[in-house]
Order: sequence, then C-alpha cells, then structure tokens
Amino acid sequence: MNEQLSLIVLDNIGDGVISVDASGCITSFNQAAGKILKLDRDAFIGQPLVTLLAVDESLDTFGDAVLAAIYEGQLINDQVIDIAVQGEKRRLRVSTTLMRADDRRSSLGAILVFRDQTESIRRERAERLFGTYVDAQVVDQILAMDEDAPDRGIRSSVTVLFCDLEGFTSLSERLDPAVLLNCVNRFIEVMSVPISRNRGITDKFMGDAVMAYWGPPFCAPDEHATLGCRTGVELLAAVPELRRAVGEVIGSQADALHIRIGIATGEVVAGNVGTATRKNYTVLGDTVNMAARLEQINKQLETRLLCSQTTMQLAGQAFSFRERDSVQLRGRSAAEPIYEITGFSPVR
Repeated sequence: MNEQLSLIVLDNIGDGVISVDASGCITSFNQAAGKILKLDRDAFIGQPLVTLLAVDESLDTFGDAVLAAIYEGQLINDQVIDIAVQGEKRRLRVSTTLMRADDRRSSLGAILVFRDQTESIRRERAERLFGTYVDAQVVDQILAMDEDAPDRGIRSSVTVLFCDLEGFTSLSERLDPAVLLNCVNRFIEVMSVPISRNRGITDKFMGDAVMAYWGPPFCAPDEHATLGCRTGVELLAAVPELRRAVGEVIGSQADALHIRIGIATGEVVAGNVGTATRKNYTVLGDTVNMAARLEQINKQLETRLLCSQTTMQLAGQAFSFRERDSVQLRGRSAAEPIYEITGFSPVR
C-alpha cells in the first residue's frame, strides 16, 4: 500500500523524476518524465540506464549526471542541460540527489529531477536582450521561431506606416532638453494608442517620428492594409489629443503641431539587423522606403495622409481615396500613383 501511494505521489509531481539504483537500473520513471522526454515510461522501468541513453546521444548528459552522483558523490543543482526530444532541441533544469540506506553510509542509487525550461529560458534571454525596447508581440514571435530564424530573415508582405510630428523641429531648438524629451514622450504615448489598438507593431521611434507595420503572423494576410489605413485615419483624429498632451508642457505653442503620415504595402524582409552584441528586429525593403517617402511628400502636396496604390487596392472600400500624384522609387522603371486617404468611406 505504501509503495502504491508512493507511485501515486510520484506521478502527481510536475517535475520529471527518474531514479536509478546502484547497479545502474531504472527503478522509477514518473509520468512527467515521460511527457517531457516523449517516451513510454513503462518501456524503461527495470531496464539499464544505457537503454534510455541509447534513445538519443544528447541524453548522455543525463547519464553523466547520474553516474557522477552514484559513484563520485558529485551532485548538481538546477543545472541547465540541453537535450534533443524527437529531434527538437529542449533545455532542461536538472538536479540530482542520492538515495541512501537507513544508516546513511551506503548509496542505493541516485534520483534525477528535471523540468522543461525551454520557453521560460528563451523568454528570459529575450527580455534581457530586448527589455522594454521591442514591441511585446515581436518578442513573442521571436520566441516562437527557431533560434537562428531572426538572423536568416523572413520575406513577408506587410503594410508600413511612418508618422512624423510636423513643425516640431524648429520648436525643439527653443526648448530645454528635459522639456523636449517630455514633449516627445507625450507624442509617442498618444500616437502609440491607435497603433496598438489596431494590432500594429511599433518598429522604432526616431526622435519625433514613429515607424509601425502590420502583417502576418500578427494579423491575417488580407487585413494588414486595412488596419494600416484605419490607424492612419485614427492618428489624424488623435491630433487634438496630442496638442492637449503636449500643451500641458509647452502651452499654446502646441496648437501649431500636426502630423504627416505615409503608408505603403508590399514585400519586406523581417529579421535582426546589427552586430553579435546589439541587434534590432526590423523590416527592410522598398516598401519601407516608399512609406518614408510618402510621409515626406505630404509636405509638398500639403496633405496629411498618403498611401501607395497597392495599399489603396488592398484596403478595399472602407476608406475614401483621392489620387494626388505619382512617385518613382529608385530602382523602379515607372512612376506609381499615390493616393490621399480622406477618411472612412461613408458606406462601410
């Protein structure tokens, strides 16, 4: 009865537990161990430890830890060990302890206790690397990738938005540095709300400008243009709130502030850019350049919100568009029409 109760307790422990006697045979193998290692525990109980190690050579680290405990008395505590589970890399936190006889002098074997920390360790590493500097959705996406995927780059169709605070450059020359920083932070805070609400990824802040993008896997392939345009319209609608927020710092000087927005849709490459010690997960390509250029063209056309032809075509009938001009990007053979987004379509 006591033995049966012990087995029930063992199977209700969340950590993997494997015990090995002094002769090297497996005496217990709980359900959690079987789940973590994706093995049938009943096939290993009573078998020599080498039977388990033969499943994959990466499990040799388990064997080394157990043998060091039994024969050398060397125990490990919360040590990270990398193994392969059906070809998939997993990272475990492992501890060993000795099983001793009642006289506490002789060893009866060793117990191996482990838990799968693959995701939490990767998340801890990502948080150390990125902290508060990267959109939380991007951190989650990086964690879901193979470890080297962000460095390889991924091609994807996305919608990119640039938003710049018009009139702030000349104003900033007259502001105290602390006041200037406070104003920029208020601008970013107000502008980030529509981006986040519409599931956008804030790629970076560039002084008084913001770059954001939409695309898989953060939204469906057929909705990123619509979400980008909706965000652009909502950003313009947030200008009065922006002026109030900045006005709390610089008073009536904020009344002259406005924003310019450029939106473009097309293929980009997403991945890490930087050195081995400092990286930025971002999107690159002509689409990014197009969005940045459209933001600037607003100035000469005296508009506020411009988008590319592809964006207009994919956003559908949810918005009102007006063709304003054409632009030719470096490396392209022909000019492309560009459109002003005048608001939401009356019929939606």
